[in-house]
Amino acid sequence: MSSSSVDRIYLKLVRVYTHDYSKPLHRLNVDIEELQGKEKSRERAVLELTLRLGMKPYEILRLERQGKSEEEAISEFLKGKKLHLDENSPEVRKIVSEVTREKLYETSPTRFAGHEKPSRVWYLVPLFFGLLGGLVGYFAVKDGDRDMASNLLVLGVFVSFVVILATWWLWL
Repeated sequence: MSSSSVDRIYLKLVRVYTHDYSKPLHRLNVDIEELQGKEKSRERAVLELTLRLGMKPYEILRLERQGKSEEEAISEFLKGKKLHLDENSPEVRKIVSEVTREKLYETSPTRFAGHEKPSRVWYLVPLFFGLLGGLVGYFAVKDGDRDMASNLLVLGVFVSFVVILATWWLWL
């Protein structure tokens, strides 16, 4: 195992923090420094954050499969590891810009959790059922994509408004 495997964990953390926080690198470093303040190495702090976020590095899983306990696997994994990346690293900056760009065009909050974005077919529900369809669509997709859920609700309100206006105009 090379030190680049720990760097990959750090990069993955940068991706998660970039997606979840408005000032990701600052927040990432604050969390790492907080853990380091508890007499932990930077490597151990990064690993703990990884595990806290529900990610288990492949190398640790492999060591556990070989019969080692989680603690033994973690300590073997950390032997002699050094992190080469910091928030000013060009690689980290590249990831931040990529994730920020992805965030602008693909705004699913669960994108990194392995979930797919909800289908655009959901836009038909408020088109045919107005406000009721917008509400159904909102609650159906809100966990997968908050922006799309809001758009469905707005579309439902808009369609209902247009139908009410059209009905009123026809009665005149």
